[in-house]
Amino acid sequence: MTLSTEEKKAHVLRIFEEIANGNNLDAAHEVYADDFLDHLPFPGAGRGPEGAKYSITQMKTAFPDMHITVEDISAHEDYVVVHNTWRGTHRGKVLGVQPTGRKMTFGGPIIFRFEGRKIAERWAIGFDVSFLRELGLGLQWGRAN
Repeated sequence: MTLSTEEKKAHVLRIFEEIANGNNLDAAHEVYADDFLDHLPFPGAGRGPEGAKYSITQMKTAFPDMHITVEDISAHEDYVVVHNTWRGTHRGKVLGVQPTGRKMTFGGPIIFRFEGRKIAERWAIGFDVSFLRELGLGLQWGRAN
């Protein structure tokens, strides 16, 4: 049985509200498929719910006060698209970058694909560039002055 588009959106919102912002990492097993594939995983993350939990844990270690705001969400057949903004203070080492104590804001659209009742795939579009730019590791072209 598949989920309705409204159920899929609610399912995806759980990732941000309950798992990432609410620190209920065990809920990852309820929303992600066992073979979940993240097309832009945090370095070292595996597949499945454990890989998602690893990525969130790494971000929460680097940004303990991290909060994600969902700016917009839409659903189309087996896909849910979310535009979100991540905010936090860089207090832990991440990607080899020592903590700066700086408040950072980054984000962009994320696409989730469902198979049945769980999320099978995830694509983050531009999130890596936005995040790396905030850390001082990203490309500088295209940045407004």
